[in-house]
Amino acid sequence: MFNHFRTLLLNLPGEQSPVDDLFAEELIPADYVPVDTAGYLDTVRKALFGNAPDRSMLNYRVRQYLSLIHATELSQFVTAFDHRITYDVTSNDLVGYEFGLTSRQIDGGPTSRMFFFGSQKIPDITGKIAYRFDVRFLSSSSLQVTRQYPNPASSIFDAGDPGEQLTPQIPLEDTGFSFSADKNNLDARFVVSGTLRPQWDMSIPETLLRSIGETVTVQLFGAGSVEPYSSLRNLWQYHKDMPYRLGAVVVALVYRMEERRSVVLE
Repeated sequence: MFNHFRTLLLNLPGEQSPVDDLFAEELIPADYVPVDTAGYLDTVRKALFGNAPDRSMLNYRVRQYLSLIHATELSQFVTAFDHRITYDVTSNDLVGYEFGLTSRQIDGGPTSRMFFFGSQKIPDITGKIAYRFDVRFLSSSSLQVTRQYPNPASSIFDAGDPGEQLTPQIPLEDTGFSFSADKNNLDARFVVSGTLRPQWDMSIPETLLRSIGETVTVQLFGAGSVEPYSSLRNLWQYHKDMPYRLGAVVVALVYRMEERRSVVLE
């Protein structure tokens, strides 16, 4: 299976369509079926990716973790399953990526305006970073904001004083941003979408992993001398450099997931 290690770490179905802008996407084998990570593996994954990460967050963090691993001797574990990888391990295309929200008028005749306020929330705990909203006026006195993802929901807001050119600031739930829209064109309809920038550096997932308890780490690394888990456990416990410590956890996670996958395929 090409991109074997990455596919397991991402753990999304191969036939699933990506989100609109293909954020940090790489090829996934079309026949890949996600591994059931219930139990301690899920605990480890939540520390690495957030409590309920969306596809964009998974892609972002996978890119970070693979960059760490490929910069060390742990890269041998990435190609041990299958040497075929289709991604560029040196890519830095996310450096110039424009995070944040933008608006696009999709209906309503004359060009109308929308203004944004605020600053993004820290999305790393939940792992939700991709957002899309539909905004439309219902009348001169109200407008509807429908969050299409994540967690679809719809709310109706007061459009403010009829004499005002702009609406009051309307919150875009869970993003930290709000907006005001031009009321001169009540037929205008907008799509607001974009990707929030994850804020945590790699020290925070490591801190979370240190707090998950000995029971989980023993299940992940084992307690005996079975390889590669014994060596990975030593790296996690004793290595002075973070890429080796965190990389050891990621490698152990993927190898445990491959064990579960192999049992299902038998």
